Amino acid sequence: MGSAAESAMDFTLRQALERLRSSAATAGAAFAPAAAGFAATREAHKNALRPGLALPSREGELLALCASEVDRAHGAVDTVGSEAAAVAHALAAAAAGFEARTTKSAGLMLALIGGLVMPADLPNEGAGVEAAASLQRKNLKQLRRIRHEGADGDGVGGGDDGSNGATAVSSERRNVEGRPFQERRWPGLAASELTAGASGWVPIDATLPPSVAETAAAAAAGVEAAAGEPATAGAAATDEPAAEVAPLWGLDVPCVHVTINARDRVFAEFKAALRKDFGAHKASMLQRVKEEVHWKEKWESLVARAQAGPV
Repeated sequence: MGSAAESAMDFTLRQALERLRSSAATAGAAFAPAAAGFAATREAHKNALRPGLALPSREGELLALCASEVDRAHGAVDTVGSEAAAVAHALAAAAAGFEARTTKSAGLMLALIGGLVMPADLPNEGAGVEAAASLQRKNLKQLRRIRHEGADGDGVGGGDDGSNGATAVSSERRNVEGRPFQERRWPGLAASELTAGASGWVPIDATLPPSVAETAAAAAAGVEAAAGEPATAGAAATDEPAAEVAPLWGLDVPCVHVTINARDRVFAEFKAALRKDFGAHKASMLQRVKEEVHWKEKWESLVARAQAGPV
């Protein structure tokens, strides 16, 4: 049962990682056409900016081109902000789905193990005692423990039933009626550790710095220049509080220990993968914003050169 539980948890992890990457890719793909369009328009504006636009007769054409580039630049960074928020939401949703499936799987496994008939459930005398004795296979560790208990004259704790009798009884345990086992309270998964914020995600500030002309106009008006257009509403989204995961009750036997350990292991692996994906997504979005900021500075330089006319 322990090996089956580990295999099931590993399968759950593989599926969750596939869903994590595919959901992020799907969310980002929705913004790919717009991003490609803004990039193509930027190249077209660059090619259209010629020294001949400095002529008085073409002043209107230059102003229209500059206005179009301003709209394109703000549209591009707004798209980055929206994409950043959408992909982050998709990653967080995939993480919540993994937590729910893992918790459900662990609960089903504990219920399945609890429903199995174990050697200790079989009679110690009368009909069936031979079958019970034949099923109680002991490894070296169990034999040493039995020998040690026999030397001390203490037959309490552990033994042939496979239960973890060496663990002290506490308020976290309860007896199982009609069975020689105890149930143990196993803590639920920390769902709050799979949120976007816990994974290192900070909403992207998808804004452009003010241009020289905007700064000068604001200074002349006696106000501070705004730091660009406000970010999109989606980019400012915050984490919703994660619901507390209820604990699980299961027999305090080795195969349940293996199941819980497997659950905790795949949870830790998924959490590390989620943090890595959020980090890569954040770096990609910041790089695109940085490229737009750099292009804005270059565009202003090209406009100034075009306004100067042919040398």
